[in-house]
Amino acid sequence: MPFSVTSARFERERAQIYFASTARESEDREILGAQAALKASVVDTGLFSDVQVLLVDRDMIIEMWKSSEGQVEATLRVIGSAAFRKAPGIEEGYVVPLKQRILSSRC
Repeated sequence: MPFSVTSARFERERAQIYFASTARESEDREILGAQAALKASVVDTGLFSDVQVLLVDRDMIIEMWKSSEGQVEATLRVIGSAAFRKAPGIEEGYVVPLKQRILSSRC
């Protein structure tokens, strides 16, 4: 049976990016600028049907920690990592791309 490229269906993945910061608020100009730049660079690849960059600040991290129950164990394959340049109010930052496979509807 001949294969036609036009008959193959290519569906682009969605990118959901969590931009986590231990800053008090994620409304700082530098953080919002980094969020916009990150989203624009991922959109510009043309590889994703939808791109969301969600900010996670220190208060949200603390609330997630408090609401967690029991031991949570996960194994993530790190594809790579890179350090961000220092910026006002941001002492150090890193980007670490991970691929998530949803194992259940509760994830």
